[in-house]
Amino acid sequence: MELKHGILITTQDAPAAYRLAIAGIHALRRNGHPITPTQQRITTELSNLYMATKGHTDVPTPPQQAHYNQPITDPTTTKEAAQLLGVSPRQARRIAKHIGVTKQGREYIWDKTHILDYLGAQP
Repeated sequence: MELKHGILITTQDAPAAYRLAIAGIHALRRNGHPITPTQQRITTELSNLYMATKGHTDVPTPPQQAHYNQPITDPTTTKEAAQLLGVSPRQARRIAKHIGVTKQGREYIWDKTHILDYLGAQP
């Protein structure tokens, strides 16, 4: 991957950048436009940066980059994933990190093939 363009957001600029991103997300929702995963990811990262500049120590660590490079060929919901795994949706969310699930905001993006691979690897 080659970085051709970029911006540097200082700790002083973080609050303004976060407010700008949030205003954009609210405008998109208000006008009936969908929020793309990229827009959601950028807003989440700006939120984490903003919280870190305010002294929060509970800022979540970013997910591993490897999950973004793996295409999801057969997406499924958390409820369907829980049924496949034979557990409750809450328990499915707990084991999601072992399956390689991508989380976008509050939603988990499951790949049915990864779930089946996980089930096949269990003794």
